[in-house]
Amino acid sequence: MLLLVGCSGGHAATKPSDATSAPPPVLLTGFGATQQAWSAGHVLDTDPRFHVGCCFLPIVTANGTQTATWVGLLGITDRVDSYLRNFADDTDEQIAIAMLSAQDLPPDAVLISNRQGQTCRILVYSSNAVAAQLGGDTIGVAVVLHSAELVPSGWSPYNPSHVFQAELKGALSSSASANC
Repeated sequence: MLLLVGCSGGHAATKPSDATSAPPPVLLTGFGATQQAWSAGHVLDTDPRFHVGCCFLPIVTANGTQTATWVGLLGITDRVDSYLRNFADDTDEQIAIAMLSAQDLPPDAVLISNRQGQTCRILVYSSNAVAAQLGGDTIGVAVVLHSAELVPSGWSPYNPSHVFQAELKGALSSSASANC
């Protein structure tokens, strides 16, 4: 009988980690992704009514109108740095945030500000991955949740039980104090 004591389960030679080495780069597939990485993970809407490359499936009914889930991706750079995310009717705020976390926000996103205004909610996430890719004064992602509808007296108040759209854009440090 052979008894192996102190075996490391197949990891016989491990090198201690270097505390000064940089973490591996984060692959961005949502906000901050390259156009190529975004396209690899999303289905392009080829409806001829839309600008080529602006809109991605699936189609949802948001605020009573049929539209693509992701719209406005007309980035001037190679990075996806601004777009609208539409949600199906009757999506509540918690579901919308969960969907954004799973499909749009970078894996290292950390919520640093959450403010509700009269007609929207603004969430600001810090992200080292987004900051590194977008550069400048960008610290992460600003998400503006909309539920308001245009009514005769202006915009209706924000309703967390009926979020139909999120606007995503690069967050600057000043984004934490933005209002709507």
